[in-house]
Amino acid sequence: MFSYLLRRIAQTIPVLLGLSLLIFLLLRALPGDPALLYSGFEATAEELADLRERMGVNKPLFSQYLSFIGPALRGDLGTSLRSGRPVLTELKMRLPVTAELAGLSLLSACFLGIGLGISAAIKPKLITPLYLLSILGLSMPIYWLGLLLILFFSIRLGWLPPAGGMGKSSLILPVVTLMSSTAASLFRLTLSEYQEVTAQEYMRVAKAKGISSLRLHYKHGLRNTLIPLVTFIELEFGNLLGGAVLTESVFALNGIGRYLVTSVVQRDYPVIQGAVMLICSIFIFIHLVMDLIYLAIDPRLRRR
Repeated sequence: MFSYLLRRIAQTIPVLLGLSLLIFLLLRALPGDPALLYSGFEATAEELADLRERMGVNKPLFSQYLSFIGPALRGDLGTSLRSGRPVLTELKMRLPVTAELAGLSLLSACFLGIGLGISAAIKPKLITPLYLLSILGLSMPIYWLGLLLILFFSIRLGWLPPAGGMGKSSLILPVVTLMSSTAASLFRLTLSEYQEVTAQEYMRVAKAKGISSLRLHYKHGLRNTLIPLVTFIELEFGNLLGGAVLTESVFALNGIGRYLVTSVVQRDYPVIQGAVMLICSIFIFIHLVMDLIYLAIDPRLRRR
């Protein structure tokens, strides 16, 4: 297990380096002069030259990349051009908001999607109404659903705060908005996989032996559907981080997603690079954790 963990950690190093190069090149491929966009069209030539020097965009691309990746390997992601504070400090301030939003959304989606999927597989009468509800969850764009929830639950009924930073209740609407698509997809996958599992011979034999319903569905049913579910959850976590960008913008949550959108508009290169690298690193870490969960679920994988 330890050697497997070391091997997987070693494999993430070239992946992160490749991602850093890709992010760097994509930012530099954007049209327009970042110094001109940052300072405004009334800036003088001397001011633009000084700003390009401070931003480092007047150097060759290779030198710019080394100036970025060298300090980044030591944990220094640079300084924000707008606030003048270290990017890592800015991201640390906003990471708890994004982590809480994505974590609660993932847990809620797993609980709702898997629970309803198993319930529909056990009671087929629930399949049609829940399937129609899942279509609604999949077809609703995040920003549109968020606005509808604010309009109904906040403005019309006055039950919940319309924006973030107003207590724990202010996270209810963002979590519902972000988890809706994931819960709908997870419901469909759980229903399909569980129906396939319950049709297997060993499930009929276990039922004929008089095993209790709880043990039958938990030990023999749910456990044999966990591998595809864990794979889906692993991939869906990346979508939740991406969806957090829109959700935080709609609900005015001071997280990394909203900060990233603002930085893209302002062409704050150090913040964009640092935020994307942090999100990618989190996703790679989650991928590593999921690999270890695979080993715990299926003992056959430990012999490979």
